[in-house]
Amino acid sequence: MGVRDFAISARGYVAAGEDSEEFFSDICRYLNVLFYYVVMHVRKCRSLPLDSNIPHILTEEQQQSLAKVKNRPLLVICWLNEALVGGYMKHKCIEPGFAKDMMYDVNKIMKGVDGVDKIISTPIPFPYFQLCNFLLLFFATTVPLVVASYNSSYFTAPPFTFIITLGFFSMNEMGNELQDPFGTDPNDLDLEHFGRAIEHDLLSLFPEYKSQYGLHPIFFGGHVVFAGEEEDLEELGEEEEEEEEEEEEEEETPGVKETELKDTASILQVPAAVSEISNTGETPGPPSVKRAREAPHFLDVSSAKGSMLTARRKAYSSPDGSGEKRSAHAVQAVPLFAQYMQSKINRVES
Repeated sequence: MGVRDFAISARGYVAAGEDSEEFFSDICRYLNVLFYYVVMHVRKCRSLPLDSNIPHILTEEQQQSLAKVKNRPLLVICWLNEALVGGYMKHKCIEPGFAKDMMYDVNKIMKGVDGVDKIISTPIPFPYFQLCNFLLLFFATTVPLVVASYNSSYFTAPPFTFIITLGFFSMNEMGNELQDPFGTDPNDLDLEHFGRAIEHDLLSLFPEYKSQYGLHPIFFGGHVVFAGEEEDLEELGEEEEEEEEEEEEEEETPGVKETELKDTASILQVPAAVSEISNTGETPGPPSVKRAREAPHFLDVSSAKGSMLTARRKAYSSPDGSGEKRSAHAVQAVPLFAQYMQSKINRVES
């Protein structure tokens, strides 16, 4: 994944000294922690195991930063870049050409992390999975007929049929096992063994790191990054993702809904005032004027006139004979209301 390449470059390009001790300590911490969080990432594990020594390696602020992000290996790579830039700009212990080569090693690490992430995030298409299972069952049901057509012995035909079918079912099962090789099953990759090997190399190459953090190895013997069942691990990851999505929706949705409700209520204020004028047969009193004044500035005069004319048509069609009177009052209110809205629009635009 490029971790050893970066460590070898740092050991060979940077001269040992007081200025480089902090640089060596930082890059070793980040390289070791990076692989640990890559293992947690591929196993969809969000919380640290109870026996983890990560709190002895990272500061409290760094642990809080990691708890807030979803792609934690990416954040650790950013810290590694910051340490590299600090060694070049602050400590002055790296030459410009060597810093460029070490930056290339960081890019290799990033590509390795992206490759692992693609493996775990690219599922097998569901139609392809169903097609393979269907063809496998079809083969298992038809192969005995084919074998029986060439071999009529009751002693040799069944074993041949069983061996051929077993071979195809075994290949299908191996494909399912290789679909996710980063779990904790016996057939999965022993990522803890790889982590112990990387940590041992870092402790051997950098005595500065060993003197500060050698007593707290993060890949000690018997330690498993996730000690539960793999099914529980997947459920835990899905639950945490759902909780994060719900929190994001709760943060975004209330503001949107509140704005939409306010806009809707403001738009409905003018028609409500107009309806009250046409129904009561009175000029706009204080409540109606108050609602009209609260109307948003983006309502133009033409919309107000349209609402009043609609009320006028309804008034003419009323069966009680008082429609003409209510309509007359409503028509008298149109110029006043239109003049008020026009003045308010001009004031807002100016």
